[in-house]
Amino acid sequence: MPFMDTQYDYIANTYHSNKSRIFYKIVDHSLKKMLGNLSNLNVLDLACGEGHITRQLKSYGAKNVIGVDISKEMIKLAEKQEKAKPLGIKYICSSVQELGRLDTFDIITGVYLLHYARKKEELKKICTTISENLKLGGCFIGVNTNGIKSRLYDKLTNYDFEYVLPKNIRTGQMFKTVIRYCQKPIELQMYYYSQKTYNSILRESGFRKVDWIDFDIPPELDDNKEVSHWKRFIKLSAEGLLHCRK
Repeated sequence: MPFMDTQYDYIANTYHSNKSRIFYKIVDHSLKKMLGNLSNLNVLDLACGEGHITRQLKSYGAKNVIGVDISKEMIKLAEKQEKAKPLGIKYICSSVQELGRLDTFDIITGVYLLHYARKKEELKKICTTISENLKLGGCFIGVNTNGIKSRLYDKLTNYDFEYVLPKNIRTGQMFKTVIRYCQKPIELQMYYYSQKTYNSILRESGFRKVDWIDFDIPPELDDNKEVSHWKRFIKLSAEGLLHCRK
């Protein structure tokens, strides 16, 4: 059983209860801005977790939405919310590598997906599965680590989390993201790939255009101190948006 399955099984409820924090508002806003109007589009949400983004995709006008996650506990939370407030979303518990071809989708999203691939071969399988489920001209939009920008990770403790990584980290090497806003810190294991490696594998998998884009600050963060604080986060962070067109 992949470790990614069990690490999210253990933290499902805690992870779900913190989606109102400013960081997630930044992610939500940035993703919505990139997605635009989804009216009458078929959308697949990979690494959907408890369905936070999946439900938003439906609210943006998507015609059909399917959410996929490897964690049984996350899927249970997603289905519980679908039962409480039905939106017509279908959820599947599966790894992306074992998913196969479900249908032909206009857009596929993957918020924190690719950096869980433990080897380049696993990353290639994930990217190939994404491509096989996309129509020609369709887009994969992700939120992901985007390579090592700097060694300033100790500064990120002001933003409730930090990266713990080896010095001179190598391709495919494991590092940790420590989430500190919970009562007990949560460690998530991820794997390092440079932008060059991501770009190469995505293109090999059928994507003709790959762009990396920084997060965008939501307009509701109108307090100057808050804007400056989070702009600094964007400058320091090794995370951002990924836009790939097939």
